[in-house]
Amino acid sequence: MFKNSKAFRKGSAFEEMVEQHFILKGYQPFSANQGGKHLIDWFMVNKETGVQIWVDAKAYTPMNDGGYLVTGINLTHYHDYQRLNRQSKNALWIVFGDHEERMAYGETFDNLEPYIFPDDRNGYAVLKPSPYLLKGNTGMKVMWHRSRFRDLFPLSDEQCAILASLSKEKPCFQPSLLEG
Repeated sequence: MFKNSKAFRKGSAFEEMVEQHFILKGYQPFSANQGGKHLIDWFMVNKETGVQIWVDAKAYTPMNDGGYLVTGINLTHYHDYQRLNRQSKNALWIVFGDHEERMAYGETFDNLEPYIFPDDRNGYAVLKPSPYLLKGNTGMKVMWHRSRFRDLFPLSDEQCAILASLSKEKPCFQPSLLEG
């Protein structure tokens, strides 16, 4: 059963960390999870300012693609996020957690629009947009360069240990750029 899997427990543990972070920032979370698989983890309202946001937490470790750290989501989730983003005036935050980097990082979906990122190694533009598609072992992924995200909060030793204990080996990706 999925709820007993390490992936589910890792996701749930990271969701608690993200929820606590936003609570400390003054947000009141309302769970969008009605049990089982769900698109978004929370709808949140800042108790002081009234700002409303959507938040989805992902406990994924970035991968190395051609010398770049990248992270991403399933293509179907990307399309769901696009639809929600078009229909809602509230910012949609995607928050990733990486126990190896010891950091939770995130960005609003609007700020993850395609762009060409610089090649830090030689100064030339890389002809790989971010986001881009990557064929993984679980289907198509929409990937972003790690530098597109803001660091939100460091993960404590205890948080890293929890996430590490629930981590599987890194997925076996076939990092071939596909035309989107």
